[in-house]
Amino acid sequence: MTNLTEKEQWEDGVYQIEKTDPVVGGPDGLSNRQGQQLANRTKYLKGLVDALLSGTKNAAIAARLATARAIGLTGDASGTANFDGSANASITVALAKTGVAAGTYGGVTVDEKGRVTAGAVITPVANGGTGNSTGQAPSATKLATARTINGVPFDGTANITITDDSKAPLNSPVLTGDPRAPTPAAGDNDTSIATTAFVQAAIAALVNGSPEALNQLNELAAALGNNPNYATDMATALGLKANSESPTLTGLPKAPTAGIATNTTQIATTAFVQAVMAAYGLAGAAPVQNNALNLNDAPVGGMVRCEDVVSAGAALNWPVTGAADAARVAFEVFTHGLPGSAARLTQVATEIFGASGGRGRTFVRVRHDASWYAWREFVFADQLANVARTGKFSDLQDQTDHVLKGTTTSNGWKLVTLQNQEAAGNLSLEYRNHAGITTLCYQGVNDGNGGWRPRWFFTPSGSATADRRAYFGGLNDQDQLEYVVKTRIRPGSSWITDPSGASLCVQSDAGDGTGGLSVMSYAPTLAMLDRTGNAKSSRWKTDGNNLFLEWDNGDNGATWNPSLLSVTPGGEVRSLSQNAYRIVSGNYGTFWRNDGNYLWLMLTASGDPYGGYNSLRPLSVKLDTGKVVVGNGIEMQTRARGDNTNDGATTAFVQDATGTRTAEIVFFPSSSAPAGFLKANGAAVSRSTYAALFAVIGTNFGAGDGSTTFNLPDLRGEFLRGWDDGRGVDGGRALNSSQASQNLNHTHSATAANAGAHQHTMSFKQDRAPDGAGNAVFGDEAYYSGEAMQGTSTAGDHTHTITVSFSGGTESRPRNIALLACIKY
Repeated sequence: MTNLTEKEQWEDGVYQIEKTDPVVGGPDGLSNRQGQQLANRTKYLKGLVDALLSGTKNAAIAARLATARAIGLTGDASGTANFDGSANASITVALAKTGVAAGTYGGVTVDEKGRVTAGAVITPVANGGTGNSTGQAPSATKLATARTINGVPFDGTANITITDDSKAPLNSPVLTGDPRAPTPAAGDNDTSIATTAFVQAAIAALVNGSPEALNQLNELAAALGNNPNYATDMATALGLKANSESPTLTGLPKAPTAGIATNTTQIATTAFVQAVMAAYGLAGAAPVQNNALNLNDAPVGGMVRCEDVVSAGAALNWPVTGAADAARVAFEVFTHGLPGSAARLTQVATEIFGASGGRGRTFVRVRHDASWYAWREFVFADQLANVARTGKFSDLQDQTDHVLKGTTTSNGWKLVTLQNQEAAGNLSLEYRNHAGITTLCYQGVNDGNGGWRPRWFFTPSGSATADRRAYFGGLNDQDQLEYVVKTRIRPGSSWITDPSGASLCVQSDAGDGTGGLSVMSYAPTLAMLDRTGNAKSSRWKTDGNNLFLEWDNGDNGATWNPSLLSVTPGGEVRSLSQNAYRIVSGNYGTFWRNDGNYLWLMLTASGDPYGGYNSLRPLSVKLDTGKVVVGNGIEMQTRARGDNTNDGATTAFVQDATGTRTAEIVFFPSSSAPAGFLKANGAAVSRSTYAALFAVIGTNFGAGDGSTTFNLPDLRGEFLRGWDDGRGVDGGRALNSSQASQNLNHTHSATAANAGAHQHTMSFKQDRAPDGAGNAVFGDEAYYSGEAMQGTSTAGDHTHTITVSFSGGTESRPRNIALLACIKY
């Protein structure tokens, strides 16, 4: 025998035992259900009461306080009373004493709280009311001591008249000091006192209403500051001013200093000049003469004069003008720029006289980041023009990129001729504009032909009938590249929509797309050489089956690296580099990478589109298996519900198809709950850790500790049954409630078969003693006629009571397999 197991949970109802309910005991027996439900309610209520009594839970309202509290008064009043909320309380107030004895007083002193803090007693006057009394009476007919009011005696027995000399009489007053009165409204015309403000306003109105001449005089006086000596003062002041045109200033005149970038007619102060000179490195040093000055040490912002033999100039970093001999050379040198250890300077040297007698030759060099660069000589246009007119290459200096200045004919044409007059032959270059034809001629004297031979022609685009064509001539006319129809070879042609700064453009405007540039060779190669120092050059090369792009080693095409990029006639682009096909847009670059094992889609870092790849691996293909790996997640379009194709399913599609599984009951063939599930064993778990599960089941299976935990359903050893939900098959059941086991109410009948009416025959020995033979001892008689036979009477049909014994266990159940019941959280 044991007690019921009580659960601290509220039961929504108490089961009514029906007449047909069998008597079933045990933990879940039907006969114990009412007691179980009431016991659960009792434990639930006891838990609430214990929590209230212990203070762990507060009641919203109460009939009385657990501990009565004392209410007391402080200050000028005192009193106290106990109060526990069960009834109203009254406090008897005791006022503090003020120190004034109880009694009757003719006069009292009362503080701000209304308390009497002092009292005066009036002593009655003796002798029938004559004489003086002591103390202070509330009222009297005469003052004990007469007083003076404004010099007039007063004892209270009669009225007095007081004259105040500090006040003016109402009739014809004489006012002194600074008397004031209210200012009447503008336009008043009565006996009101007129204040100065009233008078000033009236005068102003009068002046403003005067004729125009008076107005002008008023304005002029105001403009002159109401100065009666204005003419004299103005003449004196004008004598101290300079003329506005061509003034002659004396003393130390000053003016505002303009900003360093100002370029107007504003006066330039010495501060402005010094600032501009300092900005250009022109200030800070006076002219210096030093015959042996190393120009690397020349002062910044100053001029120096150097003179020495030519042989000493190299060691002193002077410009080299001739042979290193003992001849004298002199320079005027000016140095300016930014001084300091990282100085950036410009140095200009003008030759005063030199070893060859030259004068006025000018040289320049610069210093950048502590390094001086070589001197370079200025060459002026008139020198080149003279060379062009004389036609002698020998007169040119050892320089490149000369500009020739041609003469202008009477019709405005430019004529430029340059000839090399050497013993071995002539080299002539002529550019002429004649009859709308531009001709560039080249002549080799030793070719045996002589005379001028036109080689290039260009017809300006303004001619609508002439062809645009070019000729190139060699030793014979048959060597010409001739008549390239309607083709331009020039930068910036009007045919080109966007030349993009090209140095050479080859373009055809033929309707069939013919023209352009063709390169034909038995070893076809088109090289693009970059003459910049350490720059790599490139070339296109073909072997008839592939078009290769090759790069040199930065040696102007001397050696070439093997091609990593080629194009086949079928249009296939081949790359031998692990990284290929880069796409750049915005801040990012993307490219494909083949490392021999995987084909990767690579991404660059933000802001580095031409750099290496970052750590992301969004997509790769295993080359030996073809397996595709998505490394950083994939986003797909969510198909409509019910889609049954080979398209990929997104998580949203799966969630929509399966529904929300939180609080789903699942059985597992294991002793522990798998990931995402909890054992449905009635345990109390955290409300915050399993918030999603708590949101679904709440405290349906127990409130846990009432604040931080809740109970899971306890499905151990239970069969699950669908909630009736109003159907009536299992009426009265609450959702999530438990139910004890029972069998359907039924009866058993049992009968025993009968044989109908019958009788029984019995036999016994006849008496041994014959009739009249006297008494005999039992057993000594002799049998006379054998055994006698008698029959019994019948009682009719009858029944028998049959007892049917039970078999089986303590509950009704089907065949089953025990699995672990879990709940999804």
